[in-house]
Amino acid sequence: MPLAMRMPTTEAGVGGLSGLKVLVVDDQPDILFCTGYLLMLKGAEVRMAASASEAWKMLKNYSPDVVLSDLCMPEIDGFQFLERARSTFKGSCPPAAVLSAESTPEYRERATRAGFSAYLVKPIDQNELTSVVANLAGRG
Repeated sequence: MPLAMRMPTTEAGVGGLSGLKVLVVDDQPDILFCTGYLLMLKGAEVRMAASASEAWKMLKNYSPDVVLSDLCMPEIDGFQFLERARSTFKGSCPPAAVLSAESTPEYRERATRAGFSAYLVKPIDQNELTSVVANLAGRG
């Protein structure tokens, strides 16, 4: 089941992500929850999907400012997910960043060619996560 989280307004402005809509896609529940929670603490409205197919369904009714996606997922991987989103939404596809434990030059190059604008390596640094999301949303 898709999850949505929002932090109380007392913390919303702390990290400069207040009001940003972020979609996090990862098949590892602990990474999904921790990433979503960190973003929520910085004021973002976060929706989380445990698979690319679940995320795809969300995109039909939710317009995030930024998408964070794992690359190595079963069935539909992050590359296929972004390719499908970009071809369907053309110019309205939100900027996307990779969340991955794979950090080889080949993966990075393939991610860039696929249209990912940033690459975050797991375990993800909280400050880097906040900075990348803010930059992709035009707040950096």
